[in-house]
Amino acid sequence: MEKKFKAWIILDWRYGNMRILKKGKQARDIQNKVKPSEIIVDFELDVNIPEFPITKARGKIDIPEAKVKEILIDSFEGDED
Repeated sequence: MEKKFKAWIILDWRYGNMRILKKGKQARDIQNKVKPSEIIVDFELDVNIPEFPITKARGKIDIPEAKVKEILIDSFEGDED
């Protein structure tokens, strides 16, 4: 699977700050959103995301009847406190 990221990196050379503005409807007028000390860098990145199988664990547990009775008796005895 491939994911594409498109944005502008805005570098402020005066203060040493950096911000990222994602490309989209809200960022159409990029020139009006930057300060005179900011430089706009057009940024596109394609990321290949590896697909891997999800392992499922399955099993069965058998609890002997005597153990179940022991657990129930212990839980009832604990309720009397």
